Amino acid sequence: MPDMPVPLPALSNPSALLHTLLDISLTAVNLLSPVYKAGSEEIVDFTIDYINPAGLRMVGPLEQPYATIKTHFPDALSNGVLAFYRQVFETGKPDQYKTTYQVGGFDNFFHLAAQRSGEQLVVSFTNTADQDRSAVELSRRESQRQELEGLARVETQRQQLDTLFNQAPACIARLSGPTYIFTVANPLYHQLFGGRQLLGKTIREALPELESEPFFGLLDEVYRTGETFYGNEIPIHFSQADYEGPNPRYFNFINQATRDTSGTIDGILVFAYEVSELVQTRRQMEQDEAQLQGLNQQLATTNLELAAATHQAEVARAETDLQRQQLHNIFMQAPAMICIFEGPEHRFGLVNPAYQQLVGERTLVGRTIREAMPELAGQPIFGLLDKVFRTGETFYAQEMLVQLDHANTGTNDLGENYYNFIYQATRNLDGQIMGILVFAYEVTAQVKARQQVERSRQQVQDLNEELAAANEELHAANEEFLTNNAELSRTQQELKQLNTELEGRVQRRTAELQRAQAETERQRQRLERLFMQAPAAICILNGPDLIYELVNPSYQQLFPRRRLLGRSIYEALPEVIGNRAGETFRSIYEQGGTHEEHALLIPFARTEDGVLEDRYFNFIQQARYDEHGQIDGVLVFAFEVTEQVAARQASEASTQKLRLITDALPVLISYIDQEQRYQFANEAYDVWFKQRPETLVNRPIYEVIGDKAYQGVTQYIERALAGERLDFEARMPYREDFVRYIRTSYVPDIRGGQVLGFFSMVTDVTEAVEARQATETSRQQTQMLAEELTAANAELETTNDQLRRTNVDLDNFIYTASHDLKAPITNIEGLLHALQQQLPPAVRRAT
Repeated sequence: MPDMPVPLPALSNPSALLHTLLDISLTAVNLLSPVYKAGSEEIVDFTIDYINPAGLRMVGPLEQPYATIKTHFPDALSNGVLAFYRQVFETGKPDQYKTTYQVGGFDNFFHLAAQRSGEQLVVSFTNTADQDRSAVELSRRESQRQELEGLARVETQRQQLDTLFNQAPACIARLSGPTYIFTVANPLYHQLFGGRQLLGKTIREALPELESEPFFGLLDEVYRTGETFYGNEIPIHFSQADYEGPNPRYFNFINQATRDTSGTIDGILVFAYEVSELVQTRRQMEQDEAQLQGLNQQLATTNLELAAATHQAEVARAETDLQRQQLHNIFMQAPAMICIFEGPEHRFGLVNPAYQQLVGERTLVGRTIREAMPELAGQPIFGLLDKVFRTGETFYAQEMLVQLDHANTGTNDLGENYYNFIYQATRNLDGQIMGILVFAYEVTAQVKARQQVERSRQQVQDLNEELAAANEELHAANEEFLTNNAELSRTQQELKQLNTELEGRVQRRTAELQRAQAETERQRQRLERLFMQAPAAICILNGPDLIYELVNPSYQQLFPRRRLLGRSIYEALPEVIGNRAGETFRSIYEQGGTHEEHALLIPFARTEDGVLEDRYFNFIQQARYDEHGQIDGVLVFAFEVTEQVAARQASEASTQKLRLITDALPVLISYIDQEQRYQFANEAYDVWFKQRPETLVNRPIYEVIGDKAYQGVTQYIERALAGERLDFEARMPYREDFVRYIRTSYVPDIRGGQVLGFFSMVTDVTEAVEARQATETSRQQTQMLAEELTAANAELETTNDQLRRTNVDLDNFIYTASHDLKAPITNIEGLLHALQQQLPPAVRRAT
């Protein structure tokens, strides 16, 4: 036979040739498909998809359709055949295996060769049924029978141990040697790191992202000293490729050294469970308490400003009416399709021009949608509107097909258009649903373009897959043909050497069995120590009556004065009867699977007085399976969280009370974190910014108040985040039509020497500022008038000086006149008297 296979010539009908080859082959050929354990990638069996005539002659007739390997050959598990099949399929590497099968009338030596082909396993095998057997071989077979029985017991114990590891609701792994090579890792441990390959790699190779964590140093300390390490709430950062949730995640874990038979440390056993939710709950409680204290400090100041705030509320109402009109204008000018339905019959109350274009000149306002758009009957639109009006839940449609009579022809020739739209319930002040707001835009062009691209891509992909499948099938047939011919030649030679090898093999297998039994016992003891030392409360309930089979100390401490072991859970803990916990125990045992509860209330009677007290538990219940895959018990991991629940309830009550108080105040109250994002806002923000407070959470300040207003307070924000308490007034141009004067207090939230954020309280002082400005204007006018009066007084003083000087001159003149003119006047007076005496008597009387 040539050393290298001769290439096949081009075949006109390879499928027919393959069937002919399988039919005439003297070697048995099987085609198998893996059977996976529910919910995991663990292979538990293989179905027989095909067996050629030579195979049927060797194993006898089988019922069709063929079942699985374990059904037809129940000893495949104990003699290693199933493990051999699993190894070849999982590694993808061809391999061979030799075994003796002595069950169900068979007593032959089988030589098997297997190779993976796509998602199936091709198996070729031969037997020695036609060869004579010596007395030595008969003796050897009896020894093999005893060996197989021992191996079966070891395999059963190994499977029980594997089941316990794989079903445990905690993360368990074993690291071997000083380089910490993964030798065991249960499914939950794999899930932590995205299911990546761990086994056979060192922890630094498999998980390089943990290099910056303290984890490797802790492992070195345990390996060096042998002292078990208990870690509580240790933060671990995960790669974004493995986990997209919040980072870091927090774990309680145990690192425990493992030892070989001589007591030398040979590895580390890791046991971990996640407590992220517990840590986050406690931190949220602390943050809520700090916020409550900060807001209480501000409330005293707020009460002094409530009188002014009442007037501000009236001003706000006027502004609301103005903004409502502005909103109406925005709706009518928006490029999107907007309308508002009123009442349960969905009557058009408002329709913007873009929406009206859907149906041309058809009248909409005042009509119900069923009257205005009857062509929508039979489409989902009416039902969606009814549901939103009934439940109040907003509906988001992505690329929904809607058929309308755009041209108003009245025929069934409807358009096929795609739309993205939102149906959102509108409510009155009492929260009652009054109608529905519709916001929509057309995406027909995008949808049709994408559909065309997807159709083209699918056609190309289908063609490629067909070509690849054909090539792979032909290649596999050629490889199988060549491999089988080579195997026939080697098998004859190996059978001659087999008798001399078997005796030594029996001795080796006996020693291996003893070592395996010892290792199994060590693993069992190590696992038992792990469970008994675990900080979590763990128990195992056995059988349909759910009898306590194992109870670790942490579990027993939950019920310190009750006897648990050997008793049914319903007898030891009668309080779970009728409780959800008791129902789920029974459900898990009967139906299998895993069930998880968070903060479940279970009232338990106190031992000292029998009074029921409310206790809360987080727990995981998981079905336990025996070696036949049948449920035989329930594994329980539990944590009492009564204190955390009580704290959370108190925090929620405080938070609700705080919300009621702050929402009733007419001032803006908020909490802003280090990234300048809102984490809390009261109802007053809705009045000022027309946005619900809950929609402001995690939004940056500048996005809410506007860039111009943000520039005016940036310096104060930076100072507050640096730890400075501030009180200031500022003019805030929030919008072109909304400018307010505010009095603001920033109170830093400092914890552990770190500024986590600050509390903000904003009071509207617009009216006071405007009054102050009016007073200042009046004062300036008064000052100007006073200056004018001062100037006039100065002029009057000058005039008075001149008048005083004139009076002096007049006084001098009068004095002169009274003295210097007295004699002439006297003379004139005498002369006039003399002339009067000379007049005739009649004239003198007339004068």
